[in-house]
Parts: sequence; structure tokens; C-alpha cells
Amino acid sequence: MIKQTVTYLDFNGQEVTEDLYFNLTNAEYVRLTGKVGGDISDYAQQLVALGKHGEMLEFIENLILSSYGVRTPDGRGFKKTKEIRENFEYSIAFSEIFEMLLSDPDKASAFASGLMSMPGKPNAVQAQPRPQLPRQVAEAKPDNSKEVLDMLSANPELLQSLLNKQSEQAGRGINNE
Repeated sequence: MIKQTVTYLDFNGQEVTEDLYFNLTNAEYVRLTGKVGGDISDYAQQLVALGKHGEMLEFIENLILSSYGVRTPDGRGFKKTKEIRENFEYSIAFSEIFEMLLSDPDKASAFASGLMSMPGKPNAVQAQPRPQLPRQVAEAKPDNSKEVLDMLSANPELLQSLLNKQSEQAGRGINNE
């Protein structure tokens, strides 16, 4: 589980500091690795190395939204309902996390790696065997995420297209509940 503290100005102009929690269960992690065809950290690195910016943006967004939840007060549960996800998706806090992960590859990697860690349990992400990346991908230098942000700023139609695609996926039941 990851606890991420964010501070932002809300829509009333008030500064808000909020603790956000992210986690993937073993079943969610297996589904995700099956969907991407291997380790999620390696998949993200491969997208960056191959310059697949649109796919990378979609992957980061799905990773954040599928892992976000609310801890129960007794610490025994982690709720991920459609309503919780939707409220978070349209919040400033989501935008802050999305921008942070997009702009800092080290934080994005740590985020992906930390999603499976639970108290008293080894990190399942690290316990998984890591597939070998093709040599040209492994040796490629990651793109600067600032270039991605600049590209999106210069092309609002691309950003809207990505957001529309995410909304369509959410409507098809990709949400974790």
C-alpha cells in the first residue's frame, strides 16, 4: 500500500492537504500483468523507451485509478467502489498525483513497485520474475516527461481523446469495485 500526501488549492481557493491511499490486491495485480503482458514497471519503461506517449498516459491514469481506495477506520478493509473512484477521478488530488507520476520517472517507478506491499507481507511485485526487455528497449534512454506535458499542452485534442477513451473504459466496467 502506498500513502501519498498531496497539498493543493481546492475550487474554493483553500489550501488542502490530503492523504491518499493506493493498493492492488494479488488478483488485481495478476489481471493487470496479464493485460499488459508482464511486469508493470517494465511495461511502463518499455512504453517510455518506445515513445508511446498516449499509451503511457493511459497506463498511468489506469494504474492510479485502479489502485486508489479508501481505508476503513479499523484498518481491515480498503474500499474501491465505483463512486469512490469517480469522485477521485474528477478531483484536484487526482490531477496532482497524475502530474507527479508523469513528470518524475523515479516516483512513477516507486509508485508501481509499492502498490503490492502490505504490512507483514513481502512486496509481491518484487517477488514476481521480471521478463527481459528487448535490448533496444532496455538500452534506450527514457523520454523527458516534460516533453509529453508540452506535447499535450500544444495538442488539447490529443488530451481530450485520451480522457474520452478513459471515460469509455470506465463505462465498460473496468472500474474496480
